[in-house]
Amino acid sequence: MNCFSISMDFIQVVVGLATLIMVIVGYKSVAKPSPKRDLKCRRFVLQDIPENLQGKDFRRTALLIDADNINSKFMKTIMNNISQMGDVAVVYKCLYGVSERQGGWNNTAKEYGVVQKYLTNYVKGKNTTDFSIVIDCMDLLGYDIDVFVLCSSDSDFSSIAKRIREDGKMVVGMGQERTPDVFRNSCNLFFQMEDRDVSLDDLKTVLEKLVAYYGNRPSYEKIKNLITQRFALSVMGFQSFDAVLKSLGYHVTKAGCITKQSEMKDSA
Repeated sequence: MNCFSISMDFIQVVVGLATLIMVIVGYKSVAKPSPKRDLKCRRFVLQDIPENLQGKDFRRTALLIDADNINSKFMKTIMNNISQMGDVAVVYKCLYGVSERQGGWNNTAKEYGVVQKYLTNYVKGKNTTDFSIVIDCMDLLGYDIDVFVLCSSDSDFSSIAKRIREDGKMVVGMGQERTPDVFRNSCNLFFQMEDRDVSLDDLKTVLEKLVAYYGNRPSYEKIKNLITQRFALSVMGFQSFDAVLKSLGYHVTKAGCITKQSEMKDSA
Protein backbone atom coordinates (compact mmCIF):
# COMPACT_ATOMS: atom_id res chain seq x y z
CA MET A 1 0.00 0.00 0.00
CA ASN A 2 2.83 2.36 0.91
CA CYS A 3 4.70 1.45 -2.28
CA PHE A 4 1.58 2.18 -4.33
CA SER A 5 1.16 5.56 -2.60
CA ILE A 6 4.81 6.46 -3.24
CA SER A 7 4.45 5.46 -6.90
CA MET A 8 1.37 7.67 -7.32
CA ASP A 9 3.20 10.60 -5.73
CA PHE A 10 6.14 10.06 -8.06
CA ILE A 11 3.85 9.96 -11.10
CA GLN A 12 2.15 13.20 -10.00
CA VAL A 13 5.54 14.91 -9.65
CA VAL A 14 6.61 13.72 -13.11
CA VAL A 15 3.31 14.87 -14.65
CA GLY A 16 3.65 18.23 -12.93
CA LEU A 17 7.19 18.71 -14.20
CA ALA A 18 6.15 17.71 -17.72
CA THR A 19 3.25 20.18 -17.63
CA LEU A 20 5.55 22.95 -16.41
CA ILE A 21 8.03 22.22 -19.22
CA MET A 22 5.22 22.28 -21.80
CA VAL A 23 3.98 25.63 -20.49
CA ILE A 24 7.49 27.14 -20.63
CA VAL A 25 8.13 25.84 -24.14
CA GLY A 26 4.70 27.02 -25.29
CA TYR A 27 5.31 30.49 -23.85
CA LYS A 28 8.65 30.78 -25.61
CA SER A 29 7.15 29.76 -28.91
CA VAL A 30 4.41 32.38 -28.51
CA ALA A 31 6.75 35.11 -27.30
CA LYS A 32 9.31 34.45 -30.04
CA PRO A 33 8.98 37.13 -32.74
CA SER A 34 7.82 35.84 -36.09
CA PRO A 35 10.48 35.82 -38.81
CA LYS A 36 10.26 38.31 -41.68
CA ARG A 37 7.98 36.93 -44.37
CA ASP A 38 9.39 35.54 -47.57
CA LEU A 39 9.23 37.87 -50.58
CA LYS A 40 7.68 35.01 -52.55
CA CYS A 41 4.59 34.96 -50.35
CA ARG A 42 1.41 34.61 -52.42
CA ARG A 43 -0.15 37.70 -50.82
CA PHE A 44 1.65 39.84 -53.41
CA VAL A 45 2.97 39.35 -56.91
CA LEU A 46 6.63 40.25 -56.45
CA GLN A 47 9.18 40.34 -59.22
CA ASP A 48 12.64 38.80 -59.32
CA ILE A 49 15.80 40.87 -58.93
CA PRO A 50 17.28 41.84 -62.34
CA GLU A 51 20.56 40.11 -63.17
CA ASN A 52 22.43 43.41 -63.48
CA LEU A 53 21.66 44.18 -59.82
CA GLN A 54 22.45 40.80 -58.30
CA GLY A 55 25.43 41.03 -55.97
CA LYS A 56 25.11 44.83 -55.74
CA ASP A 57 23.93 47.07 -52.93
CA PHE A 58 20.45 47.98 -54.19
CA ARG A 59 17.12 48.94 -52.66
CA ARG A 60 13.98 46.85 -53.04
CA THR A 61 11.19 49.15 -54.17
CA ALA A 62 7.40 48.92 -54.18
CA LEU A 63 5.48 51.01 -56.72
CA LEU A 64 1.82 51.76 -55.97
CA ILE A 65 -0.15 53.84 -58.51
CA ASP A 66 -3.48 55.55 -57.85
CA ALA A 67 -5.21 55.29 -61.25
CA ASP A 68 -8.09 57.46 -60.01
CA ASN A 69 -6.01 60.61 -60.47
CA ILE A 70 -2.82 59.61 -62.33
CA ASN A 71 -3.06 59.20 -66.11
CA SER A 72 -1.26 56.41 -67.97
CA LYS A 73 0.72 58.97 -70.01
CA PHE A 74 2.89 59.50 -66.91
CA MET A 75 4.10 55.88 -66.72
CA LYS A 76 7.29 56.59 -68.67
CA THR A 77 7.97 59.60 -66.44
CA ILE A 78 7.37 57.47 -63.34
CA MET A 79 9.93 54.88 -64.43
CA ASN A 80 12.41 57.60 -65.45
CA ASN A 81 12.10 59.18 -62.00
CA ILE A 82 12.72 55.82 -60.34
CA SER A 83 15.84 55.31 -62.47
CA GLN A 84 17.22 58.58 -61.07
CA MET A 85 17.15 57.09 -57.56
CA GLY A 86 20.22 54.92 -58.19
CA ASP A 87 20.33 51.12 -58.00
CA VAL A 88 16.75 50.08 -57.24
CA ALA A 89 14.87 46.87 -57.98
CA VAL A 90 11.13 47.38 -58.36
CA VAL A 91 9.90 44.07 -56.92
CA TYR A 92 6.26 45.16 -56.62
CA LYS A 93 4.32 47.20 -59.21
CA CYS A 94 0.59 47.57 -58.76
CA LEU A 95 -2.12 49.81 -60.20
CA TYR A 96 -5.28 50.55 -58.21
CA GLY A 97 -8.53 51.93 -59.67
CA VAL A 98 -12.26 51.52 -60.03
CA SER A 99 -12.41 51.05 -63.82
CA GLU A 100 -10.25 49.31 -66.43
CA ARG A 101 -10.99 52.15 -68.86
CA GLN A 102 -9.87 54.85 -66.44
CA GLY A 103 -6.90 56.92 -67.55
CA GLY A 104 -6.07 54.57 -70.44
CA TRP A 105 -4.14 52.26 -68.10
CA ASN A 106 -5.05 48.81 -69.43
CA ASN A 107 -2.50 48.52 -72.27
CA THR A 108 0.13 50.63 -70.49
CA ALA A 109 0.01 48.43 -67.38
CA LYS A 110 0.55 45.32 -69.49
CA GLU A 111 3.45 46.97 -71.34
CA TYR A 112 5.28 47.80 -68.10
CA GLY A 113 4.37 44.60 -66.24
CA VAL A 114 2.16 46.34 -63.68
CA VAL A 115 -0.37 44.26 -61.74
CA GLN A 116 -3.86 45.74 -62.06
CA LYS A 117 -6.33 45.84 -59.17
CA TYR A 118 -9.75 47.18 -60.14
CA LEU A 119 -12.11 47.64 -57.21
CA THR A 120 -15.75 48.36 -56.55
CA ASN A 121 -17.06 51.24 -54.44
CA TYR A 122 -19.81 49.51 -52.48
CA VAL A 123 -20.59 52.61 -50.44
CA LYS A 124 -21.08 55.97 -52.15
CA GLY A 125 -18.56 58.57 -51.04
CA LYS A 126 -16.03 55.99 -49.77
CA ASN A 127 -12.81 55.77 -51.78
CA THR A 128 -12.11 52.07 -52.10
CA THR A 129 -8.93 52.73 -54.11
CA ASP A 130 -7.32 54.74 -51.31
CA PHE A 131 -8.25 52.13 -48.71
CA SER A 132 -6.75 49.31 -50.79
CA ILE A 133 -3.46 51.16 -51.31
CA VAL A 134 -3.16 51.92 -47.60
CA ILE A 135 -3.88 48.30 -46.62
CA ASP A 136 -1.29 46.97 -49.06
CA CYS A 137 1.28 49.47 -47.79
CA MET A 138 0.75 48.26 -44.23
CA ASP A 139 1.11 44.62 -45.32
CA LEU A 140 4.25 45.39 -47.34
CA LEU A 141 5.89 46.84 -44.24
CA GLY A 142 6.38 43.24 -43.12
CA TYR A 143 8.44 42.49 -46.20
CA ASP A 144 11.98 43.34 -47.21
CA ILE A 145 10.99 46.59 -48.94
CA ASP A 146 13.30 49.62 -48.66
CA VAL A 147 11.47 52.24 -50.74
CA PHE A 148 7.76 52.91 -51.24
CA VAL A 149 6.85 54.93 -54.34
CA LEU A 150 3.34 56.38 -54.04
CA CYS A 151 2.01 57.85 -57.28
CA SER A 152 -0.95 60.08 -56.51
CA SER A 153 -1.96 63.73 -56.32
CA ASP A 154 -4.22 63.00 -53.35
CA SER A 155 -3.55 64.41 -49.87
CA ASP A 156 -5.19 61.33 -48.29
CA PHE A 157 -1.89 59.45 -48.57
CA SER A 158 0.00 61.82 -46.27
CA SER A 159 -0.82 59.71 -43.19
CA ILE A 160 0.35 56.41 -44.66
CA ALA A 161 3.51 58.13 -45.94
CA LYS A 162 4.31 59.25 -42.39
CA ARG A 163 3.53 55.77 -41.02
CA ILE A 164 5.90 54.12 -43.51
CA ARG A 165 8.67 56.56 -42.58
CA GLU A 166 8.19 55.68 -38.91
CA ASP A 167 9.38 52.18 -39.82
CA GLY A 168 12.58 53.60 -41.26
CA LYS A 169 11.49 53.14 -44.87
CA MET A 170 11.94 55.75 -47.60
CA VAL A 171 8.83 57.27 -49.20
CA VAL A 172 8.95 58.78 -52.68
CA GLY A 173 5.88 60.64 -53.87
CA MET A 174 4.99 61.41 -57.47
CA GLY A 175 2.11 63.64 -58.44
CA GLN A 176 0.96 66.49 -60.58
CA GLU A 177 1.14 70.21 -59.90
CA ARG A 178 -2.15 70.14 -57.97
CA THR A 179 -0.71 67.80 -55.31
CA PRO A 180 -1.25 69.40 -51.85
CA ASP A 181 1.78 70.36 -49.76
CA VAL A 182 0.69 68.05 -46.93
CA PHE A 183 1.42 64.99 -49.10
CA ARG A 184 4.58 66.47 -50.62
CA ASN A 185 6.01 67.23 -47.18
CA SER A 186 5.12 63.76 -45.86
CA CYS A 187 7.50 62.14 -48.36
CA ASN A 188 11.29 61.91 -48.19
CA LEU A 189 11.37 62.88 -51.85
CA PHE A 190 8.70 64.20 -54.22
CA PHE A 191 8.70 64.31 -58.01
CA GLN A 192 6.27 66.68 -59.69
CA MET A 193 5.04 65.29 -62.98
CA GLU A 194 4.09 67.77 -65.69
CA ASP A 195 0.49 67.98 -66.87
CA ARG A 196 1.79 68.99 -70.27
CA ASP A 197 2.57 66.78 -73.24
CA VAL A 198 6.03 65.20 -73.50
CA SER A 199 5.73 63.52 -76.90
CA LEU A 200 8.33 64.62 -79.44
CA ASP A 201 6.18 63.36 -82.31
CA ASP A 202 3.26 65.50 -81.11
CA LEU A 203 5.58 68.49 -80.78
CA LYS A 204 6.81 68.09 -84.36
CA THR A 205 3.26 67.77 -85.69
CA VAL A 206 1.86 70.75 -83.78
CA LEU A 207 4.81 72.99 -84.63
CA GLU A 208 4.57 72.09 -88.31
CA LYS A 209 0.86 72.92 -88.38
CA LEU A 210 1.35 76.24 -86.56
CA VAL A 211 4.16 77.32 -88.90
CA ALA A 212 2.02 76.43 -91.94
CA TYR A 213 -0.98 78.28 -90.49
CA TYR A 214 0.85 81.57 -89.81
CA GLY A 215 2.87 81.44 -93.02
CA ASN A 216 4.83 84.62 -93.66
CA ARG A 217 3.14 86.53 -90.85
CA PRO A 218 5.16 87.45 -87.72
CA SER A 219 4.39 84.52 -85.44
CA TYR A 220 7.39 83.78 -83.21
CA GLU A 221 5.88 84.94 -79.90
CA LYS A 222 2.45 83.43 -80.60
CA ILE A 223 3.85 80.02 -81.55
CA LYS A 224 6.29 80.11 -78.64
CA ASN A 225 3.47 80.72 -76.15
CA LEU A 226 1.30 77.97 -77.63
CA ILE A 227 4.12 75.41 -77.62
CA THR A 228 5.40 76.18 -74.10
CA GLN A 229 1.85 76.01 -72.70
CA ARG A 230 1.18 72.58 -74.18
CA PHE A 231 4.58 70.86 -73.97
CA ALA A 232 6.99 70.30 -71.06
CA LEU A 233 10.12 71.27 -72.98
CA SER A 234 12.54 70.87 -70.07
CA VAL A 235 11.32 67.31 -69.43
CA MET A 236 11.87 66.58 -73.13
CA GLY A 237 15.47 67.77 -72.91
CA PHE A 238 15.09 71.24 -74.44
CA GLN A 239 16.53 74.25 -72.63
CA SER A 240 14.32 76.74 -74.49
CA PHE A 241 11.88 77.18 -77.37
CA ASP A 242 14.76 78.36 -79.55
CA ALA A 243 16.50 75.05 -78.86
CA VAL A 244 13.39 73.26 -80.16
CA LEU A 245 13.45 75.31 -83.38
CA LYS A 246 17.14 74.62 -83.92
CA SER A 247 16.78 70.90 -83.24
CA LEU A 248 13.85 70.52 -85.63
CA GLY A 249 15.39 72.60 -88.41
CA TYR A 250 13.49 75.88 -88.10
CA HIS A 251 14.75 79.45 -88.47
CA VAL A 252 13.42 82.78 -87.19
CA THR A 253 13.58 85.66 -89.66
CA LYS A 254 14.22 89.28 -88.74
CA ALA A 255 10.51 89.93 -89.24
CA GLY A 256 9.65 87.33 -86.57
CA CYS A 257 8.48 84.60 -88.94
CA ILE A 258 9.32 80.94 -88.38
CA THR A 259 10.36 79.00 -91.46
CA LYS A 260 12.00 75.71 -92.30
CA GLN A 261 15.71 75.80 -93.07
CA SER A 262 15.07 73.86 -96.30
CA GLU A 263 12.55 76.48 -97.45
CA MET A 264 15.17 79.24 -96.99
CA LYS A 265 17.68 77.33 -99.13
CA ASP A 266 15.08 76.79 -101.84
CA SER A 267 14.14 80.48 -101.94
CA ALA A 268 17.84 81.44 -102.11
